[in-house]
Amino acid sequence: MLVLAAALTPPGTASAQTKKIVPFLTAESSPDAVAQLTELIRQFEKDNPEIGIELQLTSNDNRASRIINSVSVGDELGIFEIERRLVPDFTQAGYLLPLDSIVQEIGVENFIPGSLLYWPWDGHLYQFTSDLSAATLYWRKDLFEKAGLAEPDNY
Repeated sequence: MLVLAAALTPPGTASAQTKKIVPFLTAESSPDAVAQLTELIRQFEKDNPEIGIELQLTSNDNRASRIINSVSVGDELGIFEIERRLVPDFTQAGYLLPLDSIVQEIGVENFIPGSLLYWPWDGHLYQFTSDLSAATLYWRKDLFEKAGLAEPDNY
């Protein structure tokens, strides 16, 4: 995810005197997840002293409107998370850059197998996942009953 910051900074545009600040808009709200992101940013900035990452926390409810507002006033978007359903509209509006060359530079083999399958749009990759999770939980009711277990009521 943070590799994108380096990719969006044209070579030779940042010097020791001028640090390129790249905003990173996320809807992460878990203290552990924010701590992990903060540590990744610290490591990235240590390895890339000419680039600073500005972590911006938002909610899922207003993330899309913040991105659209930034574009309309000419703010740099930098790195941001979006929902898959927004990719077609955001791509057509010119908000997203193709990431194919970044994935090739990193190496497809360095991504979790299958993690890039869901994200292509219009023949290009405009986003990739920063995490994987199960959106649906299935269980065998008969096996739960046989084991004397109650059905799950959350996951």
